[in-house]
Amino acid sequence: MNKDYFYFKKFKLRNKEASLKVNTDGVLLGAWAKVGAPNFILDIGTGTGVIALMCKQKSPESTVHGIDIDDISIRESIHNAVVNKDVLGEVFFHKCALQAFVLDEDMINRFDHIICNPPYFKNSTPASSDRKSNAKHDTTLTFEDFWFCVPQLLNQAGRVSVIIPTDISDGFIELAKNQGFTISRRCKISSRIDSKVIRLLIELRRVAYVENAVESKCHIYTEHRMYSGPYRKITEAFYLKF
Repeated sequence: MNKDYFYFKKFKLRNKEASLKVNTDGVLLGAWAKVGAPNFILDIGTGTGVIALMCKQKSPESTVHGIDIDDISIRESIHNAVVNKDVLGEVFFHKCALQAFVLDEDMINRFDHIICNPPYFKNSTPASSDRKSNAKHDTTLTFEDFWFCVPQLLNQAGRVSVIIPTDISDGFIELAKNQGFTISRRCKISSRIDSKVIRLLIELRRVAYVENAVESKCHIYTEHRMYSGPYRKITEAFYLKF
């Protein structure tokens, strides 16, 4: 196997130049998101295109778009779309900030599902390169920007799926509520079964109240540093090792 590529069960992607490489957060989100068929799907901050390609695998009839502000990342995601076109079908990638993407009238109210592994660092030390800093820090996409743009792109019945660090999730959820969104699914992620929750996988819908919001938990590792059953269950359709 080529060391520049990351191999999943049904597709591969070059994982060399994008500002944010394939990582556990992104794979968890792509695997956990409940994608219907056929849908219009938008992946914000697509990087290598991994989440967009995962969505296409799960919903082959869907139209999937990915956007990113980083030139090199978009070149790599387009390469990955071409490499996997015969297996997955066409996926569309665009170099574009979310704040500019929302200005395209053709995209307003278009999407059934918007997925994002958002930049979230606020007061921490910036990363060593501008590209990596933009991918991880909210200098180019704040939570306020996200919740200003997303409601305009999503149709009335649409869903939003994200993965967020637990310690900053309250502010993100409050902004969502201010836009009329409510959590419909939530999964608490921890490293081990007895460790603290470090991430939240959240699905939100544009409704005032969800009567039976689905709550779940997932720990990634067993006490022996093996991948846990719950983690395997979420990601088994993708990882070669499962």
